[in-house]
Amino acid sequence: MVFRIACMMLGMTLAGCASPSPALYTLEPVGGTARSAAPSVIVVRVADIPRYLEREEIVRFTDHGRVVVAENDWWSEPLKPMLQRVMAEDLAQRLPASNVLSGGSVLGVPPDVDVVISLRELDRTPNGRVTLTGFAALKYREKPEYLEPMRIVVQGFGPSTTDQAGTTSLALARAADIMAAGLVR
Repeated sequence: MVFRIACMMLGMTLAGCASPSPALYTLEPVGGTARSAAPSVIVVRVADIPRYLEREEIVRFTDHGRVVVAENDWWSEPLKPMLQRVMAEDLAQRLPASNVLSGGSVLGVPPDVDVVISLRELDRTPNGRVTLTGFAALKYREKPEYLEPMRIVVQGFGPSTTDQAGTTSLALARAADIMAAGLVR
């Protein structure tokens, strides 16, 4: 009897220590100006992102070499594929006459241009500002490769994780504006 009571108390104690389910967040495409005369088939790939971002938990901000992670706020999918998907959707909205595919597409259609993105920084400061820096390599099938540098700073909407996801989505949309302009040259 004493053993049963001890087991029940241990079970109740452990249940009380369980952490709540994480809140899940996603990045979303943001509309932009439509352009014409872009290549017919475009494949978007995210080649690399900073390693400290490759985690389930959302990095809330970086500050003087310190990384602050939101323990119970997670991305709804791995960040690198989510960035790739959202960048492809943002670019498709800007280039409606083009077929824009995410790099993980199983269609196997040979692209007219590969857009390969390398992010060096995707950081949020404690005051909510998001900075995106990196390059987009526009690798054409029949033209020389073109490297498009990106440095985007977006002032945050507010301090919450929802605000961070919105500000990051806006930074990605501005990156898509830069890439779309490069693709219609």
